[in-house]
Amino acid sequence: MSNPLADATLQDAPREVAIFFSQRIQARQSAIVVEDANGSRVDQGDSRVDPNGQVMRVTLKPLSAGTYNVRIEA
Repeated sequence: MSNPLADATLQDAPREVAIFFSQRIQARQSAIVVEDANGSRVDQGDSRVDPNGQVMRVTLKPLSAGTYNVRIEA
């Protein structure tokens, strides 16, 4: 699961993306990457895993209207 949800249409731009995992993950092995329709990165490059090890988050730059792609880079 993620926040925002996959394929969601939002009224207001989110400030972060969070991805929820069913098992603990290791932060140093993965990162969330968010790109606009042109392939430019719009995340702050600050992927982090919550202390419980099951939620990874990344902060976003201010976003304009458009389509964005989220992926996990290992």
